[in-house]
Amino acid sequence: MNSLVIAGNFIKRFIGKKKSMVISFIIPALLVGVIMSQVVTVGFKKQTHVAYVNQDQGHLSQTLLEKLGERYELTAFTSVDAMNQSVIEKQYFVGFTLPENYSEGLWNGRPSSVELHEFIASEDSAYVNSTLQNEIQSVQSIIFSAKNAGLSGTALQDNVMQILALKEHQSVSADTIDYELDIGQYFRVAMGILLMFMLLNVSASVSIILEDRQLNTMSRMYSAPVRIIEISLGNFLGSFIVGTLQVASILVMMHYLLGLQLRIAFLPHLAIMEMFLLVAIGIGTAIGSIVKNQKQLSIFISLIIFPTCMLGGCFWPTWMMEDYMQKLSNFIPQTWALDAMEKLAKGAELGQVMLHIGVLALFAIVLLGIGSALLKPTEREAA
Repeated sequence: MNSLVIAGNFIKRFIGKKKSMVISFIIPALLVGVIMSQVVTVGFKKQTHVAYVNQDQGHLSQTLLEKLGERYELTAFTSVDAMNQSVIEKQYFVGFTLPENYSEGLWNGRPSSVELHEFIASEDSAYVNSTLQNEIQSVQSIIFSAKNAGLSGTALQDNVMQILALKEHQSVSADTIDYELDIGQYFRVAMGILLMFMLLNVSASVSIILEDRQLNTMSRMYSAPVRIIEISLGNFLGSFIVGTLQVASILVMMHYLLGLQLRIAFLPHLAIMEMFLLVAIGIGTAIGSIVKNQKQLSIFISLIIFPTCMLGGCFWPTWMMEDYMQKLSNFIPQTWALDAMEKLAKGAELGQVMLHIGVLALFAIVLLGIGSALLKPTEREAA
């Protein structure tokens, strides 16, 4: 019962006045909604223009170009110099050259490297390079499997080309399901902005905890007597309700008022955001139990939120980072939330991302436990 009273007072301090409602809900929903609408619109409507020179006339090079043509707008050049000039003049984001022995190298198990041409390294060129490497590795694995089956010469080539044709028509599937629905390369950035907003908004909840310390409100509650667990639970419930209202207002703005084509249903989207909200509250609780004043709060926010957002892939895909940083990102909650939303947007059901939800729940439990254990109601805010 004491926790409900604390939670009620917590909520009143956010939405007790019309001005607070506007500042806490309407303005953030409008700002985040407009920003994300611009990012999502660019991501879904923008098509990368790619230049290429095909010096190989084999069947495998044609198959590769047909596959890339499904994702990018390709323009053929007969000269590498002419293509380089067009990339320098920024007519194309990126270009690539298929060498003369591209097909022959794949058949012989010694694939030649595809040369990438870019004026400035960008996310677009990284995506193109990743697509190229994935397609080449896919063909390599098919050829390797066919050779292991004892095929060679014309029989090998006929079998591989038949498999590639069947794969093109989705008659062949891998053991590991990979949803192929193109969600746009900026989807993750848009969702990352939303997660970063949620984390930044936690600082408002932490400020209330610091204010209660400064005014001796928390110590008076503790001497009432109110147990530490009740104080922590009250602040948690208040933060969760306020955060839920904020998240819901932003998602309603995005899904219905702005009509953004996010390719993810409202309720699954809300479920993932609610799980991450629990993590954000856990982070806020842990920080609020450690910091002594607003200056320390600002330092902790800068040291925790922005670095973890970078490692978690809020600003760029995690596969663009070094291997050791990709492994480190698995310990960042943003990574699991973004991966779950990407899978949902690509066609997965909510039940197929239960691992991600479970990991987020574990993050929340650990962080909330740390915050509750470190909370000292009788300690005042330092000057």
